[in-house]
Amino acid sequence: MGKSRPDEKYCKYGILTPYVHDRDYHIDRITKEEAELGDTILELFDNDELYQNYHRQALKRAKRYQADRIMRQWDALLPDGTKRQERNYGGTDRGLGDRQGSGGDLL
Repeated sequence: MGKSRPDEKYCKYGILTPYVHDRDYHIDRITKEEAELGDTILELFDNDELYQNYHRQALKRAKRYQADRIMRQWDALLPDGTKRQERNYGGTDRGLGDRQGSGGDLL
């Protein structure tokens, strides 16, 4: 695999970093992969625009997997006689940060 360009690490829903191999961790011996991961985390802390972008994208992505939405998809696939009774599965069509009593945003 060739090296990726710096702009290729910024994806729609997250940031790609090199795989950090399992090994004995030593504070005095940091691999280049560990350093890149650390630099990326620090960049998110320092760059509010980047952080806010990924915050919004994470909320959008999580919304796709809310239980009520998934259950409606299953209902559409199952024959009429096997469909579940209507239940509240804890999800809403609103974003996660909009849930009543959530105390605000998740991040």
